Amino acid sequence: MPNEFVVIGGASGFIGRALAASFENDGIRVVRLVRRDATSPDEVRWMDGRDLDPTVLAGASAVFCLNGSSVGSLPWTKKKRAEFRHSRVVPRHLIARALATLGPDAPHFVHASAAGIYGFDAGRVDESSPIGSGFTAALAEVTEVSTRLTTTPTTHARIGVVLHPDSVLRPLIPLTLAGVAGRLGTGTQSWPWVAYEDAVAGLRFAAERRLAGPVNITGPTRATATDITFAVARELNKPYLVPVPAFALRAVLGREAANNLLLIDTEVRPQRLLDAGYAFRYPTAEEAIHDSLAGLRLDA
Repeated sequence: MPNEFVVIGGASGFIGRALAASFENDGIRVVRLVRRDATSPDEVRWMDGRDLDPTVLAGASAVFCLNGSSVGSLPWTKKKRAEFRHSRVVPRHLIARALATLGPDAPHFVHASAAGIYGFDAGRVDESSPIGSGFTAALAEVTEVSTRLTTTPTTHARIGVVLHPDSVLRPLIPLTLAGVAGRLGTGTQSWPWVAYEDAVAGLRFAAERRLAGPVNITGPTRATATDITFAVARELNKPYLVPVPAFALRAVLGREAANNLLLIDTEVRPQRLLDAGYAFRYPTAEEAIHDSLAGLRLDA
């Protein structure tokens, strides 16, 4: 479509960069919402406490909000928790308020929530499952609630643990290269993983299909913590010998952070993506890790 464009908040993040690039590679213009002074015609500065000009969003094919500081930033102090909330709620609130003024012609809204909304020990869940308990569940819930100012169809993209060197693999890679990789806790806990490419493509798919409501952006097959950490060691040709008990993880990271980040035991099914016909590029965690670590692979 000539002159087609999308608007992205959080385009400088590791998912946002790839999402923006995927649109631009397809000839679709990307308007970036930025916190600093705009340096190009395709950048718009927005600020806390000031309404976002609705005309920035008018006519877009879709609006994405990926803003939110990383919950991997430790320790989870009171100040850090407030930052997690503020960095998510305020941008979504501003976008939702601007979209509300556009009425029925408003573009579809997709924002990044989290698979952690189901809780850290919920078992096997899908989009019909209830919201769980714990900090990450509460954080994801308030993130989704912050979009309710608009009646625009909105996708709550409940993104899983992204298997990428800039995400959950970041702390695992140096430990593995140092030869101290091993089981985390029991190792049998299900991680709600997703391949980097599928996280990006899933967001686009949800927007293109206008999938309103919760949509799990997670892999289609179950993977345990051991499946993932062992796959990292195998890809890097390193031993897998040093288990880390749950109590040690909780002592180092804090009980709640350890439970929600590494000891999480929730298999999150991407049922709505599957029902809508999304074809996963990487249907297993092992395939996703093989691709994401290609540039780091060492000779045996």
